[in-house]
Amino acid sequence: MVKWSVEDFSCISSDLNVTLVFEPIKSVIHYDLGECPNAVITALTQTVTYDESFNLYIPQPYTSAEYEYEFVKWVVKSTQTEFANGVCDFTVDVELVAVWEKFTPSFPI
Repeated sequence: MVKWSVEDFSCISSDLNVTLVFEPIKSVIHYDLGECPNAVITALTQTVTYDESFNLYIPQPYTSAEYEYEFVKWVVKSTQTEFANGVCDFTVDVELVAVWEKFTPSFPI
């Protein structure tokens, strides 16, 4: 994003040098833990900067009395499009949903 170095031009009484200031575009990644809402994750949102690398948060596995959950991947909400670490090439917020593998615990809890 580009903006002027001066924001208020209403009271100019002499020459004024104005320059363009570049502000990197920031987007927010929103995390939805899907069918394992009790999993532990660093945060439910992450701010990333356009053209910079980022690493997605990885939720910790969760075991309930009925199932063990193992995290598989992140997908874009309402799609099956996988979303992975990389360089931010998007300029809008993104909603991700966790995909889990669920199986019966091998030991009693």
